[in-house]
Formats: sequence, C-alpha cells, structure tokens
Amino acid sequence: MKYLDLLADAHWAYLRDWLAASRELMVDIYLPRSPSSSSKWFVRSLADIRSLVRRQHWPEIVITIYRECPYSIRGVADEQLLRTALQAIPDNTSFSIFAPGQYYPKLGCYLGGGDTHEELTRELRLHKGAQVMLGADPDPSDKEWIYSFPIKALQFEVTKNLHA
Repeated sequence: MKYLDLLADAHWAYLRDWLAASRELMVDIYLPRSPSSSSKWFVRSLADIRSLVRRQHWPEIVITIYRECPYSIRGVADEQLLRTALQAIPDNTSFSIFAPGQYYPKLGCYLGGGDTHEELTRELRLHKGAQVMLGADPDPSDKEWIYSFPIKALQFEVTKNLHA
C-alpha cells in the first residue's frame, strides 16, 4: 500500500511546524484486525515519518500523529515524579510508561501501564531510579478530540467497509 499518498503538502507543512515547535512527535500505528495492538513510535524528523509510513503494508491502517507527545511527564522514577503523575493523570484513566530516548527506527520502549492510581504507583515504584516518560493514553478513536481546534493530531485511516 502507498500510504504516503494520504499525506498532502498541507499535512507535511503542519508536521514541519509541529516538529519545529516540539522537536518530537508521537506516531501511533494501529492495524485493524491484526494480531497486535497499536505501536507507538517517537520521531524527530519528516524523514522519520516518511520512512515509518512507507514501511507499512497491512491492508488496513490507522495512522495518528500527535502534535504534542502525550507522555510528557518525564524524569527519574521517584516519589516526586509519582506525585506529579498522580496529579496529572486522573484515577481510572489508562496510562503508559515508556523509556525516553527511544526514537525511530526503534519502537517506543514500553515499560508498563495501567488504569488506576494504585497501578500507577506500583508501576513507577517498580522502575524506581530509572529515567521514564509517562502520561494518559490518548484515544485515537475520539474523533471529536482529534479534530478539535487547534488541531491536536493528524489521523489517516484506511479500512474495509465490512457493511457494504
């Protein structure tokens, strides 16, 4: 599949501006009806995005590129970072923890996650002393949030119409 054709010049302009402002974007690749769930990639250039998208061959795909990395709580896993995370991430909200510095072509290094403050506390204490980045997981199916203003993400979707 030629998924790069989904990105028009205007999309590349957005992405260039976003990278200039933040120097890092997160790309979520979801492959509907595949044995795996979504994969998260952290990119630092338009060339990284082009290469990542070019490598995709699954017949159905949802590509979501986030303007701001949702895993913005960063630092050494300690009690202070835990307090910051507990204030920033509401209880009963899905969250993930990644190792920082894992940029494309490496897949984001998932360290753990969960849905409750109890799980958040346990996960951060499990990684005590390690450099981590974490935050609430975005929901790429929340179209209202994705297409709100200002634009928070670009999403490209190719799926089969199973109801035709």
